[in-house]
Amino acid sequence: MRGLYGLQAFKKMAKKEEASKVILERSYVIPLRRETLKSPPFKKANKAVRTIREFISKHMKSDDVAIGKYLNLDIWKHGAKNPPHKVKVLASKDDKGKVFV
Repeated sequence: MRGLYGLQAFKKMAKKEEASKVILERSYVIPLRRETLKSPPFKKANKAVRTIREFISKHMKSDDVAIGKYLNLDIWKHGAKNPPHKVKVLASKDDKGKVFV
């Protein structure tokens, strides 16, 4: 079997959470329409992901940006050709400089 399951996985996740402490948490509405219009239709969702990374790295002053599962699903919900025009996100930065959106 691959990966960790059950109690082992929980213990490993708890260690990771204890190691990093949230020092900054902000809410943003990220405009995607103007940037996705610059790209061809089949690359619009990819461009939206890149735009989110650039926006968050600029505003949270960190190059280490992780996009969460549900934000990614929301961007790709209607396929690669039709991402949302704007997204509302909650960005949190830990003491190591990693930003999770």
